[in-house]
Amino acid sequence: MSSFIACIYLTWIVGVLLFICMVGQFVLKRKHLLSFHEEETRTDAARAVLENNRVRSFQRYIEQKTSFSGVNWGVHSFLKYSILAGIIGGGIAFKYLNNLAAVIPLAVCAGLTPWAYITYFLIKKQNLMERQLAEAIQYFITEYGSLPNVVSALNNILPKIEYPLKMEIDYLIRDMNSGRSSEKALFSFAERVNNRWAYRLVHILNLRVNRGINISAMLFNIYLDMNTTLVKEKERGMEIIGVRLESYFLYLFIPVMYFLACRINPETHYILTQTPEGKKIMFGAVAFFLLGIITTIRTGNTKIK
Repeated sequence: MSSFIACIYLTWIVGVLLFICMVGQFVLKRKHLLSFHEEETRTDAARAVLENNRVRSFQRYIEQKTSFSGVNWGVHSFLKYSILAGIIGGGIAFKYLNNLAAVIPLAVCAGLTPWAYITYFLIKKQNLMERQLAEAIQYFITEYGSLPNVVSALNNILPKIEYPLKMEIDYLIRDMNSGRSSEKALFSFAERVNNRWAYRLVHILNLRVNRGINISAMLFNIYLDMNTTLVKEKERGMEIIGVRLESYFLYLFIPVMYFLACRINPETHYILTQTPEGKKIMFGAVAFFLLGIITTIRTGNTKIK
């Protein structure tokens, strides 16, 4: 009898264990399905964002600018550096200014530091290619005068051109010889070089390739206009460089004087960071300080029309 009862108990125990196992398997399976569904939902949401036209346009724009400048950052790296710089700038500003209204513009400007870094190399390369393009047009006029064929003239001037314009002209020649539309190849070259003279030159060359128009006079005119403008920009650059250096010195002098004043008289820091009037004054000073620096940079980088 006792062995019979023991078998019954054992059967109940085994049944309970099997029931627990079944329930556990059901819970794990449901949890797995829910996690898979959530992951799939997140993937679909991420795919929808990445396939958005504005997002893709922004991605192409950043990749083109970074590639041309030589920095070669991807969009993820650019965003990562921008967010990191913004957090660091905002954290430092909040620690010393203790003013949220002033921290926000400082964090935004700090977040633009990676873009300023890219822009520096971008402008430097554009200016170099602009000077190289003037020399290339001069060589092209000579070669085109002896043999009025666009591709042949480009091939003949290629050994005389230096990097980085040489790489772009070589790509243009290969693009035109590959069977691609000459118009698309030419305007693709202008987009890569990305300056006004390249677009004017491409328009002239396109008239020759597609319509057979004599472009010798137009080439000579663009060469004269380009050289005249480059000389004026060089003279203007020599005049403005001193003004820009003085402006940067004065702008950098402002935070130095602020920290010195706070070091000498700690009450100054308290008034400007703790009182309502001081916070308003600090916000105005920060806003005008950043606006002045941006205006100075943009003014120095403008081109003569």
